[in-house]
Amino acid sequence: MTTLDWDIIPYDVMVIICELLYNTHLSSLAKFARSNKACYAAATTFLFRTIKVFVHDQRHLQQDVQDYLRRLDRDNAFRHVRRLLIYGPGLTHIKQIRRIDHYDSNKEYSMSPQIREDDDSDNRFTNNLVHKAKTLPFPAALIHKTDQRWHPMADLIRRLPSLEDLVYRGPNQFPPCLLQVLHEHRPTCRLHIDHFGIRSLLQQPPTLDPYELMLATSPCLYSINLEVQDPSAYHGEGFMPVDQVGIVLRLVAGLAPNLKEAHLFCGSNRGWDPNQEHSSFHPPWEHLLKDKADRPQGKGSLSYLQLWGSGDERLVTARILHDWSTHTDFTSLRTLRINNIISEDAMEALEHTHKFPFIKTLSLTLQMPSADPDMRRYCRQASVFVGNLRGLETLEIRGYVHAIPLVRILGHKLRTLRLWPFSGEHLVPQDITNIREQCPFLTNLTLTMHRSMGDADEMAMYRELGTLPKVEHLSLEMDTLRRHPIGTSWGGRRLPADPSFDDFDKARSHISPYLQGHIREAVINSAMDGALARAIFETISGAKGDSTLQKLEIRFVNPERYPGMSVVNMGEYSIALGRPWQVKRSLRNDSQHILITQELDVWHRERIEHKASKSFVLDRDTTKLKPIFRRIWPEKWKGSPWREDWHSFPLSTSGLQ
Repeated sequence: MTTLDWDIIPYDVMVIICELLYNTHLSSLAKFARSNKACYAAATTFLFRTIKVFVHDQRHLQQDVQDYLRRLDRDNAFRHVRRLLIYGPGLTHIKQIRRIDHYDSNKEYSMSPQIREDDDSDNRFTNNLVHKAKTLPFPAALIHKTDQRWHPMADLIRRLPSLEDLVYRGPNQFPPCLLQVLHEHRPTCRLHIDHFGIRSLLQQPPTLDPYELMLATSPCLYSINLEVQDPSAYHGEGFMPVDQVGIVLRLVAGLAPNLKEAHLFCGSNRGWDPNQEHSSFHPPWEHLLKDKADRPQGKGSLSYLQLWGSGDERLVTARILHDWSTHTDFTSLRTLRINNIISEDAMEALEHTHKFPFIKTLSLTLQMPSADPDMRRYCRQASVFVGNLRGLETLEIRGYVHAIPLVRILGHKLRTLRLWPFSGEHLVPQDITNIREQCPFLTNLTLTMHRSMGDADEMAMYRELGTLPKVEHLSLEMDTLRRHPIGTSWGGRRLPADPSFDDFDKARSHISPYLQGHIREAVINSAMDGALARAIFETISGAKGDSTLQKLEIRFVNPERYPGMSVVNMGEYSIALGRPWQVKRSLRNDSQHILITQELDVWHRERIEHKASKSFVLDRDTTKLKPIFRRIWPEKWKGSPWREDWHSFPLSTSGLQ
């Protein structure tokens, strides 16, 4: 289509085209905007819908704000901005905050119109990185001393008449001048604070800062995220313990009138005691809220609740569920994510006591604490609880996936299903058949599967995945090491050798109870390049002629996500071989046969490889695996770099021996 052809298309039609591109392929929207002035005018509505500002010093903040003001004024686009994201280390104690890994990415996307997945409101809290930047216990008075530095940002907000959401991801307190401009000029804007905290209550003696009270009770406050520390975590010089969960519950119950989302992450310290009563504030709050004390306390109406953490000491118990149920109406919840271990009494309460009639998204971690022996009863209760939620559209389960019959928990309304098993369990073709029969409208599927060197079992799994009628996005997390039998301890007897093993393979490896042959298989299974990723896509989509598959992501299991899984630490080899890949079809209707293969997280791999290249000595794990690596991939020439010698092995129905 020529430029002249675009000139005859009505403006309303062009806006519809831009909206489709905005929701499906942002880079194409940017290219469309560059076609001509008419296209740019139509695209402006969407190009500026979300703007992002990385804040790390006052000079750059002023410069970025001026850049936005100039661009928005040039395109008359102030009215198009719906969402503002403020992130970065902020303007207080820069040297201390910059050490936080979460901000290492710096300013990579602050001025880009493209929206990253972890910025999306539905996905922001599925990314564990958001929890790693802690709320820092700086004295509350510091934010008043630095408030004037934020005035340029306040001026920008004042000029955005259609602003609907402001997301603040800084580790220090939300600036007073920004809250003031919201109250005075944008009272309907929803405020999302990702590192929420009432810092003045940590001080000794506790003196509630009037501004922090205003922030906590603001009608703009819509969602909060905080890392829950041990009540005595800050107990030191100048600080005192405080019940953070109790604070949040009080806000939920009415002090924050429009609070709809609460995300609590349990950090490295004990966050909530299974036996702790959270139904009221720590005593210092009682005399600090006199002006709010007469307000009737009823129940809040959260739409999104997430409890996140790990470890037996951070159990979600029946008592904790009761505390939440007395402060918010569970019938209002649309999303519930319990990513902590759930105790047996809590699972019983979920089955019999609490009702969630309108839940659309559910995420559960099904991993019994070591003290609870009745696994069958626990899993039966979980299956009854999930099975009764017939309106689910998104379901995520971590843990005992195989202990719960999928046919009992999968509803016909499911659109998104994510299954992450522990302990080396994997789905088999029959599980995929059950998913196909129970979930006819499923469009997004994530699961863990075992790679077995492209043999008939692995191929059968790919072909069965290809029979899912409506799946468009498929994510596979590959486990590379065969599971050791139950009853075989790590320090006990060795796994039996495969008949194909030679003397080298039969030797004991440095990872008990595996032989070198088992480790060799795992290394081969880890070798993923673009050619193999593409072949997997083609095998899945070729299972039936009218495949709907549009995008495939392949990653390898992360030991942090699968604590019970047997994962080989391959040192530098794991970075070079186990690369994540994405394969997707061309967006053009006349070019759907064209596949685009792209390695993901390249910057992460290159950064690690650059660091390793400065050392002339392989790390310990890599050194132990070097004989196995070279047995699979000999040197192409004497002294050839090992990173250039490896390759993937093709899929084969007979497997690789």
